[in-house]
Amino acid sequence: MTGIEIPRGRLAPLSFPQEQLWLMESLAPGTYNEVWVLRIEGDLRVPLLQRSLDLILSRHEVLRSTFDAVDGTPVCRIRPELTIDLGQPTDLAYVPVALRDQMVADLAALVADPPYDLRNGPLVRAALLRLDDAEHILVLATHHIVADGWSLRVVLHELLAAYEAFAAGRAPELPPLPCQYRHFAEEQRRLLDGRELAEEQRYWRTQLDGAVPVLPLRTGGLRPPVKSPHGRRIQVTFPASLARSLHRHATGCRSTPAAVLLAAFTAVVHRYTGRRDLLIGTASAARPDEQWEPLVGFFATTVPLRLRPRPDQSFHELVRHVMEVSLDALDHDRLPFSHLVDLVRPDRDPSYHPLIQVVFSHADVRDAELTGETLRLRYEHVPRSRSRFDLIVEAQTSPTSIGFWLEFDEQLLPEPFVRALFDHLRTLLAAAIEAPGMALTDLPMLSAAERAVAIAEVPPVGVPVPAAEQVVQGLDTLAPQGVVGRIVAVDPQHVRLVGDRLLPVHGQTLTDTGDLGYVDRRGEIVRLGPRDQHPVINGLTVPLDEVAATLSVHPGVRAAEVGYDGTPPVLRARVTCAGDPVPTARQLAEFLATRLPRYAIPDVIDVDRPAAESTGDSAILDPVRQSWRQVMGRDDLDDDDDFFALGGHSILAAELASRLRTELGRQVPIRWIFEAPTVRSLARRIEREDTAGPARAHVAAPTGTPTLGSGSRAAPGPGAEPAGAAPLTAAQTQIWVLDRLAPGRATYHSPLRVDIDGTLDVAALRQAFAQVVERHEMLRSVIRFVVDRPVQVPQPQGPQLSVTDLSALPPQAQAAEIDRLAQAQALRPFDLAREPGIRATLVVGADARHVLLLTVHHIAMDGVGFQVFCRDLSACYNALVGGENPPATAGGLTWQQYACWEDEWLGGPEPARLWAYWEQALAGLPVLAVPTPLPRPPLPTFDGDQLTILLDQEQTAEVLRLATTRRVSPFILVTAAQAALLHHLSGSDDVPIGTVGENRRLPGAQELLGCTIATLVLRVDCAGDPSFAQLLTRVRDTVLGAYDHQGLPFPQLVRAAAMPRHLDRLPLFQVAVEWQEPDRSGWNLAGCTVDWHFTRLDTARNDLYFTAALRADRLELSVEFNTNLWDAPTARGLLTRWRDLLVAATRRPDQRLSELAGS
Repeated sequence: MTGIEIPRGRLAPLSFPQEQLWLMESLAPGTYNEVWVLRIEGDLRVPLLQRSLDLILSRHEVLRSTFDAVDGTPVCRIRPELTIDLGQPTDLAYVPVALRDQMVADLAALVADPPYDLRNGPLVRAALLRLDDAEHILVLATHHIVADGWSLRVVLHELLAAYEAFAAGRAPELPPLPCQYRHFAEEQRRLLDGRELAEEQRYWRTQLDGAVPVLPLRTGGLRPPVKSPHGRRIQVTFPASLARSLHRHATGCRSTPAAVLLAAFTAVVHRYTGRRDLLIGTASAARPDEQWEPLVGFFATTVPLRLRPRPDQSFHELVRHVMEVSLDALDHDRLPFSHLVDLVRPDRDPSYHPLIQVVFSHADVRDAELTGETLRLRYEHVPRSRSRFDLIVEAQTSPTSIGFWLEFDEQLLPEPFVRALFDHLRTLLAAAIEAPGMALTDLPMLSAAERAVAIAEVPPVGVPVPAAEQVVQGLDTLAPQGVVGRIVAVDPQHVRLVGDRLLPVHGQTLTDTGDLGYVDRRGEIVRLGPRDQHPVINGLTVPLDEVAATLSVHPGVRAAEVGYDGTPPVLRARVTCAGDPVPTARQLAEFLATRLPRYAIPDVIDVDRPAAESTGDSAILDPVRQSWRQVMGRDDLDDDDDFFALGGHSILAAELASRLRTELGRQVPIRWIFEAPTVRSLARRIEREDTAGPARAHVAAPTGTPTLGSGSRAAPGPGAEPAGAAPLTAAQTQIWVLDRLAPGRATYHSPLRVDIDGTLDVAALRQAFAQVVERHEMLRSVIRFVVDRPVQVPQPQGPQLSVTDLSALPPQAQAAEIDRLAQAQALRPFDLAREPGIRATLVVGADARHVLLLTVHHIAMDGVGFQVFCRDLSACYNALVGGENPPATAGGLTWQQYACWEDEWLGGPEPARLWAYWEQALAGLPVLAVPTPLPRPPLPTFDGDQLTILLDQEQTAEVLRLATTRRVSPFILVTAAQAALLHHLSGSDDVPIGTVGENRRLPGAQELLGCTIATLVLRVDCAGDPSFAQLLTRVRDTVLGAYDHQGLPFPQLVRAAAMPRHLDRLPLFQVAVEWQEPDRSGWNLAGCTVDWHFTRLDTARNDLYFTAALRADRLELSVEFNTNLWDAPTARGLLTRWRDLLVAATRRPDQRLSELAGS
């Protein structure tokens, strides 16, 4: 935790997202009210629920916060305590079941919709509804300034955990929070004042350079002058069969359902708008560090994705593009959205949300449910009458469902239009999954009904006969109903409809009429007039006739003409006045500002009587002018200069409103500055309001919380994770994440075959296995996601050693069946949430021959852990068959203690030292370009094979002798040889190679069974054509430096390297080297001989993974290679060259690398 401690009840700074929301609340009160409707199933005890809610309010300061302005700057006040009284549940049991959902929605709106009083609070409301004895609804409402979507998960988990503890008669033991939201606000401001701000700004300037800041889904008319905060919220679902196809396709192309859905949505938007450069927003949790994850608060931000679909682009290519852009953008989500807007400085127009008008986000529906011992909580959406953007798409998927909650501005997008858009999305998605190689322009999107409007099948030959005119987008694609496009004339005999495209035949072409139009719901074309009368400004079409007609409504105007010239278009109006008094150009612009969006107001208005009268100053004009100049820091401002054109922004608008409130002694809402952004127009607005009536506050403060419940009481203190739960180590967390990203694969399985000859006591071996599982808690732990992270939870019982008797089978059939069992066990995925990461089967054969098949998930044990397991299993077995008690454990460090220690260590000062080392060591890290015989797939794959060769005894002795002479380990020597080989293959002097370190830094850790390994990057410098001896020194220094700084989690290593993200390969390195120590497994079963080996799987962890191991008196070299990049002969050639180079360098270490190139 960082930051200055601020006494409770005192002032604290706002985070940048909070500051923006505080301003937006003054512009559109109630727009940012959030409501969570939780369905509670079970025997609910209301007093316990009240205590649980009180506990959450006590834990999270932000829920007790209010917000005020001091000298124009927003500040946060934290109450020492707060309770929201649930009161008696509102009984809905009498309401017919068919009407209950609507009644719940209505009551939820009663709680959620009234604007909050940010200054006085409270900013949390709650109500409890009773449906019957076993079913209740909890309505929780907050202002978005204190909670975001992630916060719902936190509240859901803590509420259920606290309730279950109270129900069991114990005090909740929720983990203490590492910090509070105010610390995030303070740290965010400090971080964004330094280098990180400059880096983020540089990225977003480049990313958004030249982007069109408006994306109109429907281009048929003008937008309202000021975007309305009101809208609708509806649900749309797709068939279960399509959901199954989506998940299969996402898995098959190494993508995610979210990326595939976003790609399909992008394709539809591209087809609707004709745009090849789109800005679509997506939601980011924006919790950059683990310490923020258990907090309630407003962290979330909207991140713009700049997507560039092309008509000739395949859907597969678009998915890859979407993934690359999304990952890159989300890696740069630390700059608040308001800062992005200020950075890009788009034309500020209150008719649309800056930069982003369409938002697409995704969630897994399984995140919305939680089950405890006595209760089940389920989050449910309710309809809302708001719209912060033109369209917000909240996609929710599971393997059997696809659903969307759509929030949209009905003034811009009527509900039939939105439903039609998602009908098109369903059609295009199904087609894209079936044919991902098809170009976007060829993917069918229109419904059968829309296509039937365009063509009529003529029996019996079925030749398409289009109507005389059609509306198209691009060259020849039919426009969806309601979407504006070009009207073209077609000859029914010389055109065919292929998919959604009108394709002329016999050398004919589509005839452009020069008009724009759209097809209405009846299938009739609505003409909008000539295309040259619809210039595009900031990406929005301006119908000039509508602008002229609006000007003509002014009482002083008899006639008006509007045209344009230049690129980009400059609108010009010429007005003929009706008589005296003659309006000025400024008056006419102000008149239009209340009726037209800013982008449609002419830049130049010529009035036919140049002697137009001056408006003169009002009594309010001077204080407005002075305040304006003070805020802008300039004395040369004109009364008609535009606030935003001069560089004004939301924070300055708030400061200006605060100054004017002091100067004029009345409320001046920030909204007025947006609506009247000049000194003169703002003065008139204030004067007009004064004339109309007494000044009043621009936000009506509610007199109280809705009648469904309010109040204040004291609250008890914090509570806990599941009993016995412990965090994962960083290595385990990384494996868990990767395993969830590629479920169903055996990439992280270690299958082992142990051949046992001799008199084996099967019962003793089963008992010994049970004893080892009992003493090593990792072998009986499952991985659960609790609140904000995965944790390991030991189970009372662990897996058992199963026994399969094949002794009756003939030897050949027995061997085949053992191979089949080994493969089946090795490849069967682990469900780590329900089963520990180990499976064991003993196959009983004939003639005192047995085979022990072990499959271990890497999350359960690494190389050191494997040695511990083998040693302990042997010791327990030998004790049992010898009639002795099994050896006692050391009684020292446990695995969970180690995991908790590492978790605390990662939150301490040491990782900062490691970060500084790796940031310097990995600066400018290149991508190693080793030529591959096969083309690299667009996304990483993990299909592989393995090859092995041996050095002879003399060669092995020479290698070990040189290592001793040069005072380096054999690992350093073989790594230097590998670096030299990669230097020759790639032509690069800068060679990054991956490896792993044991990373067991506590006394007693070597005796633990678990996974601690740390990924390390060895950046070998081959510059200057050094001798092999010189290279050995460089590699030694690199390896020792890496070992001295092991322990930084892999994701932080990636961030420290700050490399560009490449979706077609794993980050940091693609080639790895590992040294395997001589067999120290400790297999020793009394009365038996044991021979063991790992079962080879058809998987590959990297492009190339080289391993060296000493087997008796010979050095074994092996390579695990990705079969999508390398064929077996080429891989064997690499392995042979490694061996030859190693042997040559060992014999002549003074040779330069260039001289070893031919080895």
